[in-house]
Amino acid sequence: MNIWNSARHLVAMKSGIVFVLLLVGSLPSNPVAAQTLGIAAVVNEEIISAYDLQSRISWNIITTNGRNDAETRQRFTKKVLDRLIDEKLKLQEAKRLGIKASQAELQRHIRFVEGQLNFPKGGLSRFVSRAGLSQNVLNGQFNADIAWNKVINRVLGFRVKIGEEEIKDRIRQIELNKGRPEHRIMEIFLPVDNPDRETQIANQATSIVQQLEQGASFQALAKNYSKSPTANRGGDRGWLRAGQLDPNIDAAIANMRPGQISQPIRTKNGYFILLLHSQRKPQEENKNVDPIVSVHQFYLPLPSNPSELDVAQKLKIAKDAKAQSKTCKNLEQYGKKVGSTSLNINKIKLSSLAPDLVPLVAKLKINESTELIKKTNGIAIYMLCNKLGKKKKNTKLTIRKQVKGQLLNQRLGRMAQRYLRDLRRQAFVDIRL
Repeated sequence: MNIWNSARHLVAMKSGIVFVLLLVGSLPSNPVAAQTLGIAAVVNEEIISAYDLQSRISWNIITTNGRNDAETRQRFTKKVLDRLIDEKLKLQEAKRLGIKASQAELQRHIRFVEGQLNFPKGGLSRFVSRAGLSQNVLNGQFNADIAWNKVINRVLGFRVKIGEEEIKDRIRQIELNKGRPEHRIMEIFLPVDNPDRETQIANQATSIVQQLEQGASFQALAKNYSKSPTANRGGDRGWLRAGQLDPNIDAAIANMRPGQISQPIRTKNGYFILLLHSQRKPQEENKNVDPIVSVHQFYLPLPSNPSELDVAQKLKIAKDAKAQSKTCKNLEQYGKKVGSTSLNINKIKLSSLAPDLVPLVAKLKINESTELIKKTNGIAIYMLCNKLGKKKKNTKLTIRKQVKGQLLNQRLGRMAQRYLRDLRRQAFVDIRL
């Protein structure tokens, strides 16, 4: 099996993960030969080589499980060159602002990808090296993405303001749809920032849907072409309910089944292509939760044949211990004074306690104790010291935070698109193909 087929096989095994591997296939591995391919474009006096372009085309083919033939490569050329021009502009703007991706940030990103692919540390680089590529080819897109995120946060972050009424309106929509199924959505977003480009963007959206229908990886296409902030996550929007998205998108999702890809959906900002990854019914909070508990046992043993007086004396001591102990530490200290056989039961699942104790402990608050329990050989008290599990959330606060975050990301994403569009308008771009 050759390198090209090996890599395609690996991508197929890792479906659902964007495999960042720039594999050049039939490109010349000799750097001198590669230079003869010439210049694809000049962006503000910086060169994009034809070799870089062909390498990235190969990357697009392999990550979308496409055919490596002349027709496919030609179809990818303009889209990939546009992406490379954008990356060059992002890096130039970052340099102007004194921003760059640090080596540590780059390595963390690479390690994250390796982890997703179950590669050992350095495994991705070794794989790329075996394909005869330079490490710089692997790092190019990472550097642009990291630097651009830092630019956006510095230049635009403070400008984004979300009004209280916007948040309330979105929450009202969510409340109206409460109880409806939740959907995990993947998206590819193509903005229409110029009416003159309407037809071009619509055709691009149709082309992407056709590639998806032919088996291309949704995550890879989202990574390559989507202009949404979710692009770096392969388009993953996470779990959403109706009312959290554009009404046109909500309407489309309502008629989709898990695994289905939508046709291009026109909204006021551009075209969306959706994948309904999965859906679920709303989860009932704290249902079937098995928390981790820590419990202190206070135990006063009785003689083998206790008299009524023995029992009465032990009961009085136990009652005093319960009345005077406000915490587990208090109860333990009191037990040492009166000869209790104390026991700390630490970090155990509630369901793992003795069956008769489970319902008693389940009702306790922290530092609250059971009533006295008379056993065959002694008197026991159990106090709940700690409880770890799904804490009851402030639903209104949680939803508000999520909604505000979504609105912020949407607003910041649109501003970032305009920022990049302005950079391109001001740039000197000479395409030489």
